[in-house]
Amino acid sequence: MREDENAQTSDTGELEVAANFSRIGWGPVANTRRDLGTDIFVQARDRRRFDLVLFIAVQVKTGPSFFEGCEKLDADGSVSGWWYYEENVEHFDDWVTHGLPHLLVLHDLETRKSYWVHVTAPNLTITGEGAKIFVPAEQTIDEQNLDALIEVASTQKHGIAYEGSLWRAAAAEIPPARRLRTAMITPRLVAPHRNAGFGSVISPEEAIALLVQCRVRDLVEFSKRHRKVPSLEDAPKHRDWRWRFYGALSAAVLRGDYSGLKECIDRTNKYERKSAAAVALACWLIQAEKFDECVGLLKKLPDRAGPIDHSWILVQLARAQAEIGEVSAARENAAVALQGVANATRDDPTASAVRSAAASLLFYTADFRDENLAEVLSTSDHAAAWWRTQAQYHGLADHIGRSFRREMNDQSRRYGFEEVSHNQLYAATLTSAFSGDHGSWSNAIRLLAQNTLVLKLDSAASNEVADAIGDLRRVGSRTELVLAVKHAWAWKPSEVLRRAMEDLAEGGWSHSSASSSLALLQHAGDLAVEDQADKFAEDLLSIIEDPTWFVNRVSPNFLVAKYVLDAARGLVASCTSATQNKVANLLVSLSPVSDTMLAVGYTALADRIDGSLLEPETVDAIFDAAKMQPDADFSSELLSLATQGGSAEAQAEILHRVRGGDLSALSVLGDVRRLDQTDAKMLAGRDAEQLRRIRDEAKLGSYGMWQHDSALSMAVIGAWFNDAVDWEMLADFIGDANVADEHKRDCCIALAHHVDRLPEDAKAVLSNVAPDISDAPFDRILGTALGGAGAYLSAALGNFDETTLADQILTLLVSTPEHRADAAMMLGHLNVAGLMPLTVGLLNDASQNVRLAAAASIAVHIIKSGDSASPIAMAAARRATKASGAATALRFANAFYGENAVTSSIGGELIDQLVDHDSSLVRARVRAHIT
Repeated sequence: MREDENAQTSDTGELEVAANFSRIGWGPVANTRRDLGTDIFVQARDRRRFDLVLFIAVQVKTGPSFFEGCEKLDADGSVSGWWYYEENVEHFDDWVTHGLPHLLVLHDLETRKSYWVHVTAPNLTITGEGAKIFVPAEQTIDEQNLDALIEVASTQKHGIAYEGSLWRAAAAEIPPARRLRTAMITPRLVAPHRNAGFGSVISPEEAIALLVQCRVRDLVEFSKRHRKVPSLEDAPKHRDWRWRFYGALSAAVLRGDYSGLKECIDRTNKYERKSAAAVALACWLIQAEKFDECVGLLKKLPDRAGPIDHSWILVQLARAQAEIGEVSAARENAAVALQGVANATRDDPTASAVRSAAASLLFYTADFRDENLAEVLSTSDHAAAWWRTQAQYHGLADHIGRSFRREMNDQSRRYGFEEVSHNQLYAATLTSAFSGDHGSWSNAIRLLAQNTLVLKLDSAASNEVADAIGDLRRVGSRTELVLAVKHAWAWKPSEVLRRAMEDLAEGGWSHSSASSSLALLQHAGDLAVEDQADKFAEDLLSIIEDPTWFVNRVSPNFLVAKYVLDAARGLVASCTSATQNKVANLLVSLSPVSDTMLAVGYTALADRIDGSLLEPETVDAIFDAAKMQPDADFSSELLSLATQGGSAEAQAEILHRVRGGDLSALSVLGDVRRLDQTDAKMLAGRDAEQLRRIRDEAKLGSYGMWQHDSALSMAVIGAWFNDAVDWEMLADFIGDANVADEHKRDCCIALAHHVDRLPEDAKAVLSNVAPDISDAPFDRILGTALGGAGAYLSAALGNFDETTLADQILTLLVSTPEHRADAAMMLGHLNVAGLMPLTVGLLNDASQNVRLAAAASIAVHIIKSGDSASPIAMAAARRATKASGAATALRFANAFYGENAVTSSIGGELIDQLVDHDSSLVRARVRAHIT
């Protein structure tokens, strides 16, 4: 018998097509029962040979008749593909409507290449009675087209309808291998609804989902009602691995103790379990900034996890790698993770979450030219994100409600069994961390920390405040961190920020936290203990000298030099004398600094070094360095530093520059009494010329910002050199209604402060204009308003009787915080003992600026009155200097600085309290006074 040639050709083609599928790791099965338009069914697998639980159907056409005369040529004559034609559309219709995606394959027996096309309605071209479809020449069954083939296979899956799923949430609804991952990323699908009650026993996966939702009260209730549900304390000892994992995870979630998670990884051979435990541990290692340990952990895991679990692990690995400068490796792992779940998201919301996390990481680590915003936005729109946002909504709604009731002075009693805002926001941090979405996790942490700070910042919960500040630093919320640190520095115990700095020392530098970590040192460094400060300073000095290692590790998106210099400035006063000498020698070693930004940073750093601690040879070197620096401010600051170190040459150089008109040198001169009459007259004359220009421009409606406050300069010079100043000219200036408040305010305050030093003719001309000093038309544009400065000058000059003075002060007290601060200033400097209780009362004002102004006012009162000061003022001063925070103490130290009048017992008592203050800035100010 002789076999039909066409049949043999067909069979050979089908076998060779099946072999090509086998070569890419797929599982072909021939359809031998009957010919229904499908020759082969093929099981799809990923690149790691894991089954994707996806199938496609294949129709094979073999032989030259399907190629010859059917080709389509490109402009260069090359074949771009072939048209396949059917006389009627029945076959095409069957393939398009089939439950499985169908491929039409044209197989070339000579080359053994198989060319394919996905048969879909959009790919068909109707030709009248029949239809045709184009088979591209580049679409062959091989490794190169594996991803495209997987994409076709994935079209058979249909998305799950989540509407109405809230009530039926249960672990039993989830395929077993997905349950742990689902409980961690989308707990809404697993955790029983709160209104379903506690009548049924919950599974370990359901307990984990409840834990991730922060429903601890419900977990406790389930364990009380059902012996099969272990308590949080007993779960780690349970014989079932899943309950042990629940116990280890609860220790991490509730206490931050993640030590039990490592044992969970080691004590199971089921890779879906090992993956869940590894991801959980990785999340806490990232939270603890132990990125290198996290990378080592995940790299050591066997490569046997399923496709989605494998992508899940890779996303967490990429998160950690991106934090420590391994950006290329992070992007590679994220890309593999993205591909691994790209076609598994239709029926698994956890896969969608992992996919979104991978796409987000690729976007934020990409060169701006390679950013794919469309992919990020499309992948971020998934069920896990919706439910996470819902949790955040409930948390923020509770927070807003509480804030509203507080502002409305709600006095009703309310009983709550949980911190709803905290728990809901915390739940959002957990699901975003477990999904690997670093951006969403950072945002969730930021919201949680802000919620904690708003509710706890003014309470005694120092540990919670420190943790919240640490969280802001870890996720790089620099703006929010600076606000919180400034507040804590001013009013909280020093232990809060010291603990935050200890966390930084343990965690080290990373991409997300680098900028915020530097900000923490900048604004809280003066509270660091010496050993801690020296260690940080060593890091900062090495970055300044050679930033390569720092840049390689953190991949900074900020100006490294500026931020590092700012951090060093905040820290240096807390360092030992040896380290301060190192910093000074670094400044000496600099080549001429022409970059203005760097010069500003170095100037600020030099300003915080204690010159009295410098070695003689260092002082000499600083003097030499000052003469070769081109930036006037930086050069002058170096001269000032050398002067503090005892250099007479540096002091002489400053005076020489002042006489030459160097305003930078004038700013570091310090005590104007170092000038002589000739110097003072020359400087006052230059200031007068500047004031004339300002008035002339103001008449024309032109307003500018001036770096040197000439009016203030004239006032200070005039207080010590009465004959050097044209008082009528200065009086006309501050009385000119056209001149902006920005140019008057500080001058008026200085004149009032030093009124006892002014000559009588000066007082007379100033008294004439003081009542007419008013706000300029553009005061709000040009900075600080005049406020109570005009009233203060009038009062100091004696223009007010007691009744008028009281009325002026009362007017200020019932106005804005700025006006209340001015009222506090007046009360102290005018030394009105009978009104001192008002000043003490302002120590509890809602505005911290008013509280600080009141503290300074009390200090001035004590300086002026000595032991005859108001008893209530002395009692308030004792309490204020012992209070938490550094702001009030620094105001007292600044008030005492340079004053030789603090010879009273109360003054000595306060200085003794401040000399050992936790803030190095306060200590330095007091030491300068004592010296």
